[in-house]
Amino acid sequence: MSNYPIILETISPLHIGSGESITSVGEYVATNKIVRIIDQEHLRSLLETYHLKDPYLDFILNYAKNTHVWDFFTDQEIDKELQFVREFPLNAKAFNPQSNNILELAIETSNQKYIPGSSLKGAIRTLVFAYCIYSDSSLQREIEGIISSNDNLYSIIKGVHSFENEWLDSDFKNISVRDSLGVANENIVAEIAKRVHLFGVETDGLDNLRECIMPGTQIKTMIGVKSNPVKAQLQWLYEEDLTGLFPVINQMMDLYIIFEIGLLSKSNDAVAKKLINSLHAMQREIKQYGSNTALLRLGKGKTYLFQIILPILSPESQSKIIELIVKEKEARSNFPKTRVLNDYNEMFGWVKLSLPAMPVSETDMVDNEIEALKVGETNLIAYAVDLKTVQLRLNGVFLEKVQMVNKFKIAFGRGAQIQVVVKQITKDGRLNQVEPINK
Repeated sequence: MSNYPIILETISPLHIGSGESITSVGEYVATNKIVRIIDQEHLRSLLETYHLKDPYLDFILNYAKNTHVWDFFTDQEIDKELQFVREFPLNAKAFNPQSNNILELAIETSNQKYIPGSSLKGAIRTLVFAYCIYSDSSLQREIEGIISSNDNLYSIIKGVHSFENEWLDSDFKNISVRDSLGVANENIVAEIAKRVHLFGVETDGLDNLRECIMPGTQIKTMIGVKSNPVKAQLQWLYEEDLTGLFPVINQMMDLYIIFEIGLLSKSNDAVAKKLINSLHAMQREIKQYGSNTALLRLGKGKTYLFQIILPILSPESQSKIIELIVKEKEARSNFPKTRVLNDYNEMFGWVKLSLPAMPVSETDMVDNEIEALKVGETNLIAYAVDLKTVQLRLNGVFLEKVQMVNKFKIAFGRGAQIQVVVKQITKDGRLNQVEPINK
């Protein structure tokens, strides 16, 4: 088994729910953009001490007629005596405690949020299956046959999952994904999750809070891949350093983004245009990724058929799925007519997976002691990061990312020591490009 350390970085707020939720009717309060979860034992003690148990229950039962449970605590002058089991910031422009009465809690272990290995493995598995459909016309015909011969979504999803198990079970027994390390409390934030209608009609419904890992958080985990497995169908899954897997993930995510942009382009709403700009930015970022970085989505904010499978099906199959999801004929042209976004109209769940830049520690690298760099003449010892990037030490200075002109696309193992020659120097004398020396 080859184990690959992975850095997962959140690009947008990420919520992987625990299945638990609490309400703003006595379980949490939000004031001054801070969410505080109330210590219930201490609250009961306060209510008994000040003989407020019955008035408090009356207030709770008539909550719809009131404005904020915090008002009860301040009116009874016990707000300063309340204790909280924990608190974290609320990322929102405005907060209405009546409409945002539910706080969906994130999954945690040892009092820290984390990414379950099963969530990450499931997302990867779905993308791999999408690639199998995309690259195998016989499988695509089978999937589209299931769609054309069934008139309810349950039967279609059941049939598609059956094929997924048949195609992937043997391979994914050879892949493991560990639960991530815990996320520090300072990286946790509450986000408003609201349903935004993109076609000019106001929509009631979802308008809750979600406990999220904030964007820009880096989380460590591990992907294990069995070396040379027996009866493996998808050999590219087992390539060294996951160089077969990450490009496949990116290819499928790019197709999804293209499909999503097409759907959003039917709306003239300003929010839709903002989302399109965000998706275009992600497309550009994917194109910069090497074979050691991938983009995907986790947690709430997507569905199985819509996110991954639908974009790679024929127009007839797409229309059939949309017809089954949207019962109103007039509404199908606006499918899906809503998106769940945060208070700043940002999407949930985008993450970036990366192999650490270098398995060789900086201190273990050979130091290139060079008096002057000369293009085409100065040879250096470097360490491969991917097909286009190396790291090296030059006169005691660690250079983390140096572009490598690898015109023959020579495959170096990540961290492999290679000889390179200086290809380009900046005007101020800094090393800019190198080229491998063919030997």
